[in-house]
Amino acid sequence: MRMAIVAAGRSNCMKAGIGAVITKDQRVVTTGYNGTPAGLPNCCDGGCDRCNGDARQGTELGDDVCLHAEESAIIEAGRQRTMGATIYTTMFPC
Repeated sequence: MRMAIVAAGRSNCMKAGIGAVITKDQRVVTTGYNGTPAGLPNCCDGGCDRCNGDARQGTELGDDVCLHAEESAIIEAGRQRTMGATIYTTMFPC
């Protein structure tokens, strides 16, 4: 969980910093954090209209381009490396 907390510190989301760590066979496979996908400006640089607007929790989700921490971790490692693994997150998993 400490690693998930550290990963959350890398988040560039304006609404919440969330981290995730995926482990398998007692080894860290990958980490992830929420924020805009590669190639887009960071949220803090105007990359996500929802994060930079006045949207309340659970609203205007169609404007959100941010990846969840879990998504980011799975994308980074790939499906095969994460099958049968355990994920730890700093917030309830999506």
